[in-house]
Amino acid sequence: MEDLHGFEAVTCGSTCSFCSKVGASCDLNGPINSLGSLTLPSTIRYLKLTNFSDLQYGLPITQAEYPLLTRLLLSGNGISAIGQRVFKNMTSLRTLDLSGNKITTLARGSFQGMPRLHHL
Repeated sequence: MEDLHGFEAVTCGSTCSFCSKVGASCDLNGPINSLGSLTLPSTIRYLKLTNFSDLQYGLPITQAEYPLLTRLLLSGNGISAIGQRVFKNMTSLRTLDLSGNKITTLARGSFQGMPRLHHL
């Protein structure tokens, strides 16, 4: 595979414009549950997801699947609501970028269980 930005590129699926052992940028172009069809390396540290709008019922990823994930970039999507404990057990997450969304509903406890979160 071609080396991009100093990282060895790997295959994550047709919706990812960039994927390496440490990070991925994927365009879901549909419901967030379509992430389940991706084969992301368990070693990723950052993940950028674009073109989705539903965070009402949770993320289809867990800290157990991606124990090194520290940055989750969800900026510029059509997210309008974030459900209760959507980010539960994302204990290693340090950065969560929700900028550029039109969030009107934020359930109590949406960010509960994120002890290392420093940048929101």
